[in-house]
Amino acid sequence: MTRTIATRPRAGFLARRRRSYFLFIAPALILISAVILFPWLFTVWMSAFDWRIGSVAHFVGIENYVKLATNQRFLEAIFHTFYFTLLAVVFPLLLGTAAALIFHRQFPFRGLLRAIFTMPMMATPVAVALVWTMMFHPQQGVLNYLLSLAGLPP
Repeated sequence: MTRTIATRPRAGFLARRRRSYFLFIAPALILISAVILFPWLFTVWMSAFDWRIGSVAHFVGIENYVKLATNQRFLEAIFHTFYFTLLAVVFPLLLGTAAALIFHRQFPFRGLLRAIFTMPMMATPVAVALVWTMMFHPQQGVLNYLLSLAGLPP
C-alpha cells in the first residue's frame, strides 16, 4: 500500500512579488504613520489634561471636550465652517457641471465663450509670473536688491 503525502503548494511568482512590494513600501508606511499618528495621539493625550504655564498639568479627562461642546462661540465657529465649506464646494461644483454641460453642446460662438469662460483660470498664473518677474528685475527688483545687500550677485 502506498501513501501520498499532500504538500503545500508553493507560493507563486505573483504572491512572492506582492510580498516584495510590501517590503519596499514598509519603511515609507512606518515613517508616515510615525509622522501622522504620533502627533495625533500625543495631541489627544494632551487634551485630557489642564495645562497651565508654570504649573503641573492636571488630568481632567473629557472635561475639556465637554466645555468645548457647550461653548457657544465654538458651536458658532463650527456652523460657520460648515456653511462656508458648503458654499465653497457645492456651488462651484454645480456651476462647473452646468458650464461643462452647456459648453459641450454645439452652438454659435461656442469657442469664443469657452475662451472667455477660461480666461480667469489663465489670468492667475500669468499675473503671478508677472509679479515674480518684477520682483527679480535686474535693476529695480526688490529680491535682487536684497540679494545685493547680502553680497550675492543677481
